[in-house]
Amino acid sequence: MSVQPSAFGPLPPYDPEIAPFMASIPAYENQRAALEAMIQQREIVLGEDQITRNGTFTARTKVIQGQQGRSVTMHLIGPAHQPARGAIVWLHSGGMVSGAALSLDLPQVLDIAEDQSLLVVAVEYGRAPEHPAPAGMLNSLDALNWVAAHADELNYPRNALFLHGLSGGAGLAAAVAFEARAAGLDYAGLVIDGAMIDDRMISLSYQQLDSSSAAVAGMYRVMWNAVLGKESPSILADYPHLAVGRLVDEDFSGFPPVFLMCGASDAFRDDTTAMAQAIWRSGGTADLHQWAGTIHGSDLMVPEAHVSKESAAVRRGWYDRMMTRIEEDTKLSLDEKLQAI
Repeated sequence: MSVQPSAFGPLPPYDPEIAPFMASIPAYENQRAALEAMIQQREIVLGEDQITRNGTFTARTKVIQGQQGRSVTMHLIGPAHQPARGAIVWLHSGGMVSGAALSLDLPQVLDIAEDQSLLVVAVEYGRAPEHPAPAGMLNSLDALNWVAAHADELNYPRNALFLHGLSGGAGLAAAVAFEARAAGLDYAGLVIDGAMIDDRMISLSYQQLDSSSAAVAGMYRVMWNAVLGKESPSILADYPHLAVGRLVDEDFSGFPPVFLMCGASDAFRDDTTAMAQAIWRSGGTADLHQWAGTIHGSDLMVPEAHVSKESAAVRRGWYDRMMTRIEEDTKLSLDEKLQAI
């Protein structure tokens, strides 16, 4: 584990195209006001034409019975005019408190799905405080298991299944990855985008943000308090992967290729870096991308900034690389089988 220095410099400066957005973020009077604002944002969702992109995709809803007797709702959004080449289980942002499966962050994964002709399974996982941990993780795990088990029904190649999370959803994706590894569930790739993975909030990058004029650091405390609640010690004892940032000295082997990204001025910068280092140290495969001057969710918050377009393109490029490899491996395997006949 890296040792935190006793002194540190200020938060790295924001990109000029991103700085105005950071200056516009309101400060809330107290934690209750912040939590209420987050819950209200759940109602902001895309319209049908934005989801289907005027006929590029079809969309339907599927409800399955999950763990703890709670049903899990999933939105299946797939190519309208051709079979899916693969599938993405999508876990939305919002700090496990706010957001929704069809909220404003969905277009970034729809862009990938449109490029690669993929099925998107957007999961309505349980959000705190109504559904504190481990509800969100278990719902997400149920969704991944169901999508993996129903590849034929969903008409996508089983060897091209991805798990992709953003922010709080990335924290859930990281937790689900450990559960899937323990169960022997294989999938093609894992995307960890600006992951919320350590409830302690002790990293240098978090301290830099907390010491700045930004009005967002305190919101992460609100989110973790809602997610873990008063049961924090016992919940983490039973489900340690709810905060995988606490576990970076442990074994991070056995995962599929992992794509990690975050901003250089993001509170989660150092947690994301530590996770990538844990994967490398364990002999795994991980791409880590960070951009100077960027914030948490830069390409979502300020999509027209040049650096946001660059980071979004790199994420799409990773999927293109993965899909190319999968299809090349499939063709090679088929050729070898034909030669054996």
